[in-house]
Amino acid sequence: MNYGDIVLIAHYATEMHCLKIRPALIISSKEYNTRETDRILLPISSNITRASPDDILITDKETAFKATGLKVSSAIRAGKIFTSDISLVKRKIGQLGDKKLNKVRERIKKTLDLK
Repeated sequence: MNYGDIVLIAHYATEMHCLKIRPALIISSKEYNTRETDRILLPISSNITRASPDDILITDKETAFKATGLKVSSAIRAGKIFTSDISLVKRKIGQLGDKKLNKVRERIKKTLDLK
């Protein structure tokens, strides 16, 4: 599983009470993924009503939406970067298109104040 893949991952809810299966976007590079057993990810939420300025929206009206494997319009939470062991990744459900990946990359740079 590589950069740009949308996966289902077993992830602790904020309350840390139980594992839930949630979609996430892999943002770690191929080189990183080759040498490490974890992945760097961004959570994806279907709760788009509480979108933050760091989010990238993916709507079901977009032509590339079907390729994501998501069921409903969602928000990629670029301000919530996390890592997880590859064993918690259940399966790939889709792929984010290049146009949106570029938006994700730019939003991460802005969020982390990278030049």
